[in-house]
Amino acid sequence: MKRISDIGEIEKEIEEDNIYQRETRERLLEEDELSPLEEAFMRGYEEAI
Repeated sequence: MKRISDIGEIEKEIEEDNIYQRETRERLLEEDELSPLEEAFMRGYEEAI
């Protein structure tokens, strides 16, 4: 889990990355910034388009 001081760095990385990219979602899931339910929703959206 990230420390409070790292939150700004995480937010900057998220802005640089696209939340819709699979690699970004996997990283956010590992860092507990994205819940498994949110990731599943995004994966379903990706498969639908």
